[in-house]
Amino acid sequence: MKKALLIVYTIIDGLTAAAQPTLTAATSTPVIGDIYYRYFCNTTGVPTGDTGSNITWDYSSLSVTSRDTVTVLDGAATPYTDSFPGVTLAEYLSANGEYVYYNTSTHAMRDTGAYFPPATGGAGCIFETKPATYLSYPFTFGNALNDSCAYIVYSSAQSSQQVDTMLADGYGTLILPSGTYTNVLRISHSVYTSTTVSSGTSTDRDSIFYWYMPGYHYPLLTIFIIADVLTGATINTLDVVYSPPPAATFAQNIASENDIAIYPNPATDIIHIRAGVLRPLSVIATDILGKHVAVSYESVKDNELSITTSNWAAGLYLLHVQTDRGMFVRKVAVTR
Repeated sequence: MKKALLIVYTIIDGLTAAAQPTLTAATSTPVIGDIYYRYFCNTTGVPTGDTGSNITWDYSSLSVTSRDTVTVLDGAATPYTDSFPGVTLAEYLSANGEYVYYNTSTHAMRDTGAYFPPATGGAGCIFETKPATYLSYPFTFGNALNDSCAYIVYSSAQSSQQVDTMLADGYGTLILPSGTYTNVLRISHSVYTSTTVSSGTSTDRDSIFYWYMPGYHYPLLTIFIIADVLTGATINTLDVVYSPPPAATFAQNIASENDIAIYPNPATDIIHIRAGVLRPLSVIATDILGKHVAVSYESVKDNELSITTSNWAAGLYLLHVQTDRGMFVRKVAVTR
């Protein structure tokens, strides 16, 4: 009888372990052409949540303050690719025109550097002299990774070294304003940074919490806090950002079908973008693989732009239209 019970308990334990979410390169590495919408929220009173198994994290009351779009591109096809040779992927962040560069493999996703436009207060190119591990594969509940990296900010002669600890410290159900997501893994990321500039050296500690759902290539939720160097206690919450999968994204980004009108579609020589009550400010175009396409456009009136497509090859394109209410993305076809 004891043997039979042991077999039953073993089977149950095996089923429980199998139910735990596991991140792999196939389920979690971004793919060229992916587009993610990020919703930045009021940080006041937002907790980091519990650790453990079968947790329910309820963030349904998050209040959105702004939003932007992340587009995954072929790293070799971006404007600053010469500064980051050999990269696999790049993420373009629409809010400030930033590019973040990665090398990816079946074992890990590593951050190799970034470009932050000086025109928007950025530091220019930041080079990882020792790339940081962003994700390690496979990764599941209870797994931990200790890592270190180093980077240089050329514009300010700043050099920094980081010691990182990542721990998958919980799994369960995540509730966001966009919906409820099961089979979610939380990763806590502690970062100690020693920064050297001409005036001396300082040490900081950050804690970043990510919630991942296998099959979706971007964190569902990210909470970024400044922590006490010695105790790890929260000093200030800098960012709370959620990024729902596309089905929920569409409903949240597009108030109505008339928000953004693009015509003609298919197009040959010109495309008109009418933004209804919105105001289109700029347009970025990529092909279906995420490569940037040169855009020449003119403002017809406050809520309309015209784009010349006569020099575009026939095919499908994504138009990333920045408006005074955020970024909208539309697929268009060009025929010849």
